[in-house]
Amino acid sequence: MEKRFGLKECFIVPRSYDLLAVKQTMGRAGLQLLRRVVANNQVIGLAWGTSIRELTRHAQNSKVPQIDADFVPLDGGPENIDSELHVNTLCYELARAFGGRCHYIYAPVITRTAEIHNAIVQDANYEKISDFWKKLDIGLVGIGAPVKSSNLVWMGEFGRQAIKSLSRTGTVGEICSVFYDKNGREVKTDFSDRIIGVDLDTLRGLNYSIGMAASREKVPANYGRVRRFSRLCS
Repeated sequence: MEKRFGLKECFIVPRSYDLLAVKQTMGRAGLQLLRRVVANNQVIGLAWGTSIRELTRHAQNSKVPQIDADFVPLDGGPENIDSELHVNTLCYELARAFGGRCHYIYAPVITRTAEIHNAIVQDANYEKISDFWKKLDIGLVGIGAPVKSSNLVWMGEFGRQAIKSLSRTGTVGEICSVFYDKNGREVKTDFSDRIIGVDLDTLRGLNYSIGMAASREKVPANYGRVRRFSRLCS
């Protein structure tokens, strides 16, 4: 994987019929990498999802380096999601484990209307978070797909409708609610102008953009992701 796609590092964990066990192992592997590359004065961004949650849980129960760094969300959080999976909760947990500073975002990942989106991006809180996005050193994201295990499912009826509509657009993957095809090219959707989150080009330019994915159905999403982020495939 590293040689074929020009990746800095790749961790492959043992498969299991227990998806939670796979995500827990993946969380430990992700933390192993993160604890090695974090440093003082960095800005570390993270998205939300069950894979990221396992990493933050493991961080809270592990010995990790204490650093003077800022931890920020990379996208908004669905309004109806359980608090333990909300991006602000995960950001707080990871920052506390590493002894860094946590910054919250007060916005949904996808707004109900374009007008609401335009109002949020003019808000002082969004300006603060988006300024941190310009200074990112490390990004930690889950790799989603328009399937039943997608983070979209957590968004209720809107998410189910989105999955159906995306299946007809050639979409195979999603990062921070930005959708892309098998070659990693962004797919425009009915809600592209309503997304609150970092753009993929910003993530691609980071020193470390760490993606986490589990399950056979996310293979196309993972392939599209490495196509987008790899120097050899660009």
